[in-house]
Amino acid sequence: MTTSTITKGLIACSLLFLTLACSSETKTEETTSSKTEETTGTNETDTPAEDAPTEEIIAPKSVKLSGKFLSEDEYGGSHYQVILTVDGKKEIIDTVMACDKIPASNFAQYEIPKTALSACGGWWAGAGDYFYADLKDNKVVVYQGWQDEQQTDDGYHWKVVKR
Repeated sequence: MTTSTITKGLIACSLLFLTLACSSETKTEETTSSKTEETTGTNETDTPAEDAPTEEIIAPKSVKLSGKFLSEDEYGGSHYQVILTVDGKKEIIDTVMACDKIPASNFAQYEIPKTALSACGGWWAGAGDYFYADLKDNKVVVYQGWQDEQQTDDGYHWKVVKR
C-alpha cells in the first residue's frame, strides 16, 4: 500500500466519522426539542395549577429561645441578645436588658400559650421584655411582649416579631 492510499483511507474514515457524529447530534437535538414540546404543551387532562399538590412544610425538630450575655454598661445594666435556634441554626431576634429562660411551668404567669415551644425574657429597671416561640402551619413564629411598671393596662402586649 502506498502512502497516498493510506492517506485517502484515513480521510474517508474521518469524513464518515464526522458525518455520523453530526447526524447523531441533530437527532439528539430534535428528540430533546420534541420531548420539551410534549411536556410543555397543554392538555385538557392536566391538573390546574391551583389544584396541584403543594410541598408539605415539615415542622422543625428543635426550637429554642435563649439569651446570650453581651456586656454590662456603666449603670450596671446587662445587655443580652435574644437568640432563636431552630434545628441548630441560630438567628438573633433582639437585644434586651435581661434574658433568662422561662420554664414551661411558668408560661401561664406570662400569658404564654401552653403550646409554646420555648420562652425567655426578663425584668430590669421597671420594665420587662419577653419572647416565646410557637408553631403555626409548621413554621416557627416568635412573639414579643412587654410590661412596664407605669403601664395603665394589663397584659403583656404580645405581637409577632418573626414568621
